[in-house]
Amino acid sequence: MNKYLPLYIKAFLYFTFGFGIPMNILLPTTLGFIFGYSWHGIVSEMGRTAFIIWAGSIAFGLLCSLGMVTIHILRVRSLPTRDAENVLSLIQIRSIRLPISQETAFKTCIASLMIVSAKVLEQENLLRIKAQTPFGGNNSLEQIEFNLTRINDSETHVTFTCRPKLKTTLVDFGASIDVAEKIYWYLEEKIK
Repeated sequence: MNKYLPLYIKAFLYFTFGFGIPMNILLPTTLGFIFGYSWHGIVSEMGRTAFIIWAGSIAFGLLCSLGMVTIHILRVRSLPTRDAENVLSLIQIRSIRLPISQETAFKTCIASLMIVSAKVLEQENLLRIKAQTPFGGNNSLEQIEFNLTRINDSETHVTFTCRPKLKTTLVDFGASIDVAEKIYWYLEEKIK
């Protein structure tokens, strides 16, 4: 089975039932009101109207899912990543061991957020940072969460997660991967 097929099916169902059916129900009704069609005409042609609604919904879902998922896959495959097996996941998790103290690692993680123009939302006792990237340009709203674990006085283990803020996001066109890799490269450069 193709590893992309579940994503295509999920997107097809999402676009068909989430947008296609409501759009195809509302459009003829709205046009009927604008151009003066009567409800009697719409109701008398209910069989044909139902067929048009379903056919239009399926066509809309098929075109949108093929287009959006294909563009997402092409964009994601063009990005360099350390986690090639998890490339279709919207949630990207990276870990790195930094040979610096926990306080310095905490400051370095906050500094790494400038690379992706993220704003710090929450900080907890040198253990956790929550941030969010701005919306616009090539960015979608991404949530970033750092968890720092002290190994000893001179080493810290940092795990961070990047995910879309909107829970209903199907494809993010590689935004999570892009943010995760930029932060990872920044942290990696700081330890050299």
